[in-house]
Amino acid sequence: MKKQLQYSLTLIFLIVFSSNTVLGQDRKLRKAENRYNQYDFVDASKIYEKVVASGYVSEEILQKLGNTYYFNAKYKEAKEKYESLMELNDELEPIYYLRYAQSLRAIGENKEAEKWFDRYAKIVNISEEDFSTSIDYNQLIEENSDRYKIKNLSINTTGIDYGGGIHQGNLVYASTGDSIKKSRLKTDSWSGLGYMRLKGVNIEEADSTSFDNLGNGYKVKGDLNSKLHVSSACFTKDGKTMYFTQNILLPEKNATQAPHVLKIYRARLSEKGKWENVEGLSINSNSYSNAHPALSPNEDQLYFVSNRPGGEGETDIYVVAIDKEGNLGEVKNLGDKINTPARETFPFVSQANELYFSSDGHLGLGGLDIFYVKINDDNTYGHLLNVGTPVNSKFDDFAYTVRENTNKGFFSSNRKTDEAKGYDDIYTFVETKQIKDVLSTTICGQVIDIQTKEPIHNASVSLLNRDNEVQNTVKTDSLGNYCMEAERFKHYLVRATEETYDADEQMLETKEEKHEVNFELRRNKVPLEPGQDLAKVLNIPIIYFDFDKSNIRPDAAIELEKVVAVLQEYPFLKIDIRSHTDSRGRDAYNMALSERRAQSTLNYMVKRGIDKERLTAKGYGETRLVNNCANGVPCSKEEHQLNRRSEFIVIE
Repeated sequence: MKKQLQYSLTLIFLIVFSSNTVLGQDRKLRKAENRYNQYDFVDASKIYEKVVASGYVSEEILQKLGNTYYFNAKYKEAKEKYESLMELNDELEPIYYLRYAQSLRAIGENKEAEKWFDRYAKIVNISEEDFSTSIDYNQLIEENSDRYKIKNLSINTTGIDYGGGIHQGNLVYASTGDSIKKSRLKTDSWSGLGYMRLKGVNIEEADSTSFDNLGNGYKVKGDLNSKLHVSSACFTKDGKTMYFTQNILLPEKNATQAPHVLKIYRARLSEKGKWENVEGLSINSNSYSNAHPALSPNEDQLYFVSNRPGGEGETDIYVVAIDKEGNLGEVKNLGDKINTPARETFPFVSQANELYFSSDGHLGLGGLDIFYVKINDDNTYGHLLNVGTPVNSKFDDFAYTVRENTNKGFFSSNRKTDEAKGYDDIYTFVETKQIKDVLSTTICGQVIDIQTKEPIHNASVSLLNRDNEVQNTVKTDSLGNYCMEAERFKHYLVRATEETYDADEQMLETKEEKHEVNFELRRNKVPLEPGQDLAKVLNIPIIYFDFDKSNIRPDAAIELEKVVAVLQEYPFLKIDIRSHTDSRGRDAYNMALSERRAQSTLNYMVKRGIDKERLTAKGYGETRLVNNCANGVPCSKEEHQLNRRSEFIVIE
């Protein structure tokens, strides 16, 4: 503002410099300063309201006013302007039907809002449901496939082998051993196999890629004897504490107890290398199962699986806090973003706080699939992603484990392939590429001035959902550029705003990984200073006259009323009316025609009550072309039209 004021006063000072006395100069300077401060900025929306109040209405004016109210959350006024707009023209750009519907919804006229949203949706071919489109899940799984090299481990038997806790360079897993004909272990009457026991195998000394010749593994020593199954071990980083799952057979005392339940136990490693001081966790119950423990990176939380009452489905993943003394806190369900009405099981949390688990409730390839989700610092979750093939298959895939600070690990599967050995086998993997967030998209673009093409710094670009709720907002940089993250496979409104510009928005369906959305905004508040063209401020591209005529047509009168309203709003403002033609026709004829049109424009304003002393008018014919379309130069109709223009230049 200060710079604009200085510029205005400097120009005025130069104009009055030839005055005879310093006193006269001071009076004019003070008068000019008062006038400048009096009209300061021209607000196009305010001027348009005055034009409508005078009885002059056009489609462009109603669009402008409707949008102004809409973008400023004045939905009742927006609704009225959009209704008037549709009375003038019922075949509008689809975005106006959407804005009308949103305005109706905002003031509680939901039934009518749905009607107009349906009209919008039909034109642009989208579904109203959640303002989103259906997702091709097979495509998404494919985008994260082929990121692994996998191999069946040599330790697998013809029975069941699964799991993979890492303890002091050893893989600790559950195994029944070979099938019953080769096993001396007691058998499970349901599977006909031996009961599962914890076994270990040294993986530090083996080839970390192939793990060939690992041998048969060793039995984990300690007080881990159970009449039934023992499995799913995880360990603290110091190697001194183990959490594991054990199957318990209960006496059938009452109907509330299940005869078989799974419980989680904790054991300590003795100096002799044996697991002792085994204790059941306080979260256990005889009425439901808890199983498959996994520690958080800081070891202050324990994730586990349970079928306890109040869950989302058959089995859910839960988490419980562990204090420094090892006491457990309140059990919390991970919620419906993770848990489904089906089965979620075998959680594992990496050092990067990434949760891997298996589910047959989320869309996958078949059976249990392994999924990935990032746990954010505020304990919210990122996008749920299928890890893809070859780790996942149409069979059950589970017990995913990553070795700390590596891209290598293990998972288990009951897939039926040529290399499969038993009912469940353990596979090793090397992850060759990081998982890609296929449910996220990046929206970038630039916001510029529609007239000057200069970038607009510090403009706000917002992302809005179906209910007109802002999901994200970013600011443009010094080059007018912006970028933001968004959900993929959704419909959004992307809106650009800046205080001195008309807002604009575009509909975007985020099908791709990257999108470009650019904006050209028109100023709505422009400083009134010498040289400013009101035609550009008020979006007056041309004052139309009938061929070879200079009388004002009704459609031209609407445009001129914008200038009249400015002059009425700022009574000390003076302007110069300039009329221009294109190069077609004789030079002298064009000069005379433009002069008649300039004077006709001035006379119209005088008839509308503007003091003639505030107006000057001149025709310039084809002497001030804005492009190269001079005499003899072939140009299109559109190029010639750029030269046929009226200007309303502020001179004081």
